[in-house]
Amino acid sequence: MTGSRKKTVLVSPLDWGLGHATRCVPVIQELINQQVEVVLGISGLSGQWLQQLFPMLESVQVPFREIEYHTWLPMEVTAMLRYPAVMKMISEEGQWLKSYCQHRKIDGIISDNRYGLHHHEIPSVCITHQLHIQPGKLSFIKPFLSKLTRSYLSPFHQIWVPDFSGPFSLSGSLSHPPLPSYPIKYIGVLSRFNGMDEPKHENVAYSVAFVLSGPEPLRTVFENRCIEIAGKLDAPSVIIRGTNKPVNSTIPDSCHVINMADTQQLYQTVQQAACVVSRAGYSSIMDWYSLKKKAVLVPTPGQTEQEYLARHLHRSGFFHFVKETELTAQAIKSASFTSHEVKQQSVLSSTIHGWLQELS
Repeated sequence: MTGSRKKTVLVSPLDWGLGHATRCVPVIQELINQQVEVVLGISGLSGQWLQQLFPMLESVQVPFREIEYHTWLPMEVTAMLRYPAVMKMISEEGQWLKSYCQHRKIDGIISDNRYGLHHHEIPSVCITHQLHIQPGKLSFIKPFLSKLTRSYLSPFHQIWVPDFSGPFSLSGSLSHPPLPSYPIKYIGVLSRFNGMDEPKHENVAYSVAFVLSGPEPLRTVFENRCIEIAGKLDAPSVIIRGTNKPVNSTIPDSCHVINMADTQQLYQTVQQAACVVSRAGYSSIMDWYSLKKKAVLVPTPGQTEQEYLARHLHRSGFFHFVKETELTAQAIKSASFTSHEVKQQSVLSSTIHGWLQELS
């Protein structure tokens, strides 16, 4: 980029788990590569994670509200019940942004699912793969969810979908077809592992790598089940817990435990595993796709998006789908993978370059 002053871009991912933050890593890195001054809009654990990964970048705290999950209510029902709290969070984000931009020069905004972070005078981008929320069996609420989604996205100048356009896509109906009259760009898979060198001859040290994530208490429930299964595998395994909280189950001798793993440790550990077992969160799916890993996807109970993604990718042959109640050592051992390699060129660099040229 040329000019007397660097462009300054605020990048802010939603703080519901680490997924939104991890998939922003290649976006942040590409902005840095294109000589942009990046400000991180952060909150919570994901904000701390980004600060550790990019300690050289300026960061600012953005308002955030925790949304509680239930162990039995479907996620879309929870979303409806929490609608007033979500709308208040969006309003607080918008008020904060308006105040912040009065004393800090910001040329562009990239928000990952933070629907309140848009400004009518500043080019604002929303990164999301959720153009069409799938309500599962509760199809009667789909019109409400569609209207809600459109109201969230309409204030943004551009929408970047982390997926491929055309017949093959990881997110399927969630992001296809594009919303009519919306400025949507498909930018390809976003993974924290993008650009990392593939290991030349990585030894298989673990039969399974259990990678845990998601909100409590569902994460702990899933952890206890994985620990039980690890004891029945008759082979070495590893559990990456995603938390520093104490383990409340007895760990079998054949299972190695890692509480928190940074990107490099997670990469090395997963590459040493014959198979990955994880939730069906979209960021995890993009990670396993990027690494070309065999993965068993176990959707979080009640999260219809994860259930849809797991079934969609199981039918496509890329990953194996198992319900949590049906997850056993035998189910993992008998998992089948018939995927064919699909090569799609990322357009992230050119998309960011073109967008930067539009910034005044």
